Amino acid sequence: MNKSYSEFAVLFSRLNPYELNHLSEVLLCKLESGFATKLYSPHRKTALSEKDIKSALTDGMRDISLELHEREISEEHAKLNQAKAMMFVSPRVAA
Repeated sequence: MNKSYSEFAVLFSRLNPYELNHLSEVLLCKLESGFATKLYSPHRKTALSEKDIKSALTDGMRDISLELHEREISEEHAKLNQAKAMMFVSPRVAA
């Protein structure tokens, strides 16, 4: 587990300001969508618990991880399509 945490910390420290902003937005959206009634209801006197925040942050990080994997897959599909296009160039173009 310690190796995972240290790797996370190193990768987190390499985020540029745009990536940090995106990360913050995703986490904030996850908090707002999951706990909107606790955040905005003037009639309720309940506050977000530590468990609520932990759950929202964990779900947000999962969403970010999935988004990054989907982006990587899209990039690899683009590379594959480009490689196919180069491999199967028509004989007239190659000559």
